[in-house]
Amino acid sequence: MQQIFAFTWKDIRLWVQKPGSWMIVFVVPVIFIWIMHAVFGSSGTPVVTIFAVNLDESPEGAQVMDALQDAENLKIEQLPTREEAEKRVRAGQHLAAVVVPEDFGESLTTPDGAQIEIIVDPARADQASIVTGLVHAALGPLIIDAEVNRGVEAGIAAVMNSLATSTPQPGQFVTPQPEQVVTPQFEPASTAAARTDPVQKFFSAALKGVVSSQVEAALSDPQVSIVAQPFPEVSDKEAHKPSLLDYLVPGYSLMFVFFLIADLALTVVDERETGTLRRLLVAPIPLSRILLGKMAPYFLIAVVQFILVLLASRLIFGIDLGESTLGLAIIILASALSVVTLGILIAAFARSESQAAGLGGVVVLSMAVISGAMFPTIFIPGLQAITPHYWAMQGFLNIIARGQGVQGAMLPAGVLVTMSALFFAVGAIRFRFE
Repeated sequence: MQQIFAFTWKDIRLWVQKPGSWMIVFVVPVIFIWIMHAVFGSSGTPVVTIFAVNLDESPEGAQVMDALQDAENLKIEQLPTREEAEKRVRAGQHLAAVVVPEDFGESLTTPDGAQIEIIVDPARADQASIVTGLVHAALGPLIIDAEVNRGVEAGIAAVMNSLATSTPQPGQFVTPQPEQVVTPQFEPASTAAARTDPVQKFFSAALKGVVSSQVEAALSDPQVSIVAQPFPEVSDKEAHKPSLLDYLVPGYSLMFVFFLIADLALTVVDERETGTLRRLLVAPIPLSRILLGKMAPYFLIAVVQFILVLLASRLIFGIDLGESTLGLAIIILASALSVVTLGILIAAFARSESQAAGLGGVVVLSMAVISGAMFPTIFIPGLQAITPHYWAMQGFLNIIARGQGVQGAMLPAGVLVTMSALFFAVGAIRFRFE
């Protein structure tokens, strides 16, 4: 134990004397989290900023603008003219512009209906569906109301026209002549229309109110509803909606703590080149104790990094670290173990300092991309599960974002310990062969 403590203290003192190393491990993760949080926001739901032009003075045009302003995923910047909107969109200031034409309100009552135009940046035409979908979602209630109005008016008009053209009115028949076919004579269509128009308006107004209220009630309280049920073991108080920070904090903490594998490998390679490692291997000290002495300082550094980054994120960004301190501790210890054992594996195969630094950097960045630790939407399906980053992320998310306790840490920690045992075994065999 004294030998391990001596190795540990020596390597910690040497590591602390390298400002670049502890800057990368302790400071850079917090800076990256702050930058990504500032760029993408704390919400998992993106907000798209677009221009909006209202050329119609009718109440319907104003309703469209109000609906766009109230949309959760849209931020509106109003412009006075279509030409100005086209100019700014073409310049790439925003992705798109929504234009309400001059005759929008009047067109709603026509058979062809009205149109709302969306001008999309030609350089980003592939993203037009995003804006179209968001605008459709924002204007959904207005579109439904317009369809209800058109349907009611068309139905009432058809009924009234049918009554006016097929039902004989008193005094309209002409006295039939012998051997003549009796042909009813109707009043002129204009006269019938004038007489039925007030009735049509009355029924249209009455039915519009009834149907619109029923549609609104159906949308707010549908007869068939779809409800997402949480897992039985997670209570409402424990679970909360994951934010982008829930992914960024453990992701960047993992990404940069794994740079310790390069430092560990460089230390071992340096001792190999100076002959120190050879003397240790021939000394009456078990190989496992030598390797534990090399891993111990970096294991402690990794644990401290996880704790400091999580605490800094709690203080600076207000991230919720969950309710299970023990579960969080289990994941931290298992993750730190995977870091140092992977470092031993890299050190066992690196033959020079350049190989150790290069191989360590490639492994760190590759695993960060494959696993999704670099960014939650960037990962390689199928391969992510072979990285320790992925399982560490799952453990942190189970505690932080999914509100689970110790049980949420057990499977990821078990996989991490298994990976660590494999890394250590291969590295030890390689060192024993050496």
